[in-house]
Amino acid sequence: MGCSFALLSKKDPKVGYIALEIEKGTPKVLEMLKSLKDWPNYKMRQTSWSFLHLACWYGHDWLANEMISNGADPLALDCNNETPLHLAAYRGHLKVISVLLKAGSDQNAENLYGKTPYQLAKENGFDKDYDLLENLDITRDDAWCEIRKSKELCNVDTMLWKNSQINNLVSI
Repeated sequence: MGCSFALLSKKDPKVGYIALEIEKGTPKVLEMLKSLKDWPNYKMRQTSWSFLHLACWYGHDWLANEMISNGADPLALDCNNETPLHLAAYRGHLKVISVLLKAGSDQNAENLYGKTPYQLAKENGFDKDYDLLENLDITRDDAWCEIRKSKELCNVDTMLWKNSQINNLVSI
């Protein structure tokens, strides 16, 4: 989920600050992005992640949706040949996965290691949730809450991360 070499990057001091705002998920980040010329094509050094990759990694579905609506490419590849869908699946961000699938992300795209987003989700204990996405037309936040509440806590990061994900979904 990262690269040790630098690929494409733009030399603009705003980029680092915007990346931090994406991590936080602050609403003002949309205006900041729009102030950058050709922002959908920016790539982070070392990972070659787009801003959309970052939003998906951190689980900001609303931001991913807005970015796609404003020109971000849901099929963009990083230096591991991973799309934003790979990152969202790896982290178990169901709402982000839903946004990306609706935007036309390729579920069968393979990264440099030959893994699809589903395989990454499965490795991290999110395969049952991912399956639910394919079988349900989920349009209401309370349906998401029910999926997450009924799911066994998985061992991706830490208990704190798991609880914050559940709380975020329940409080939406």
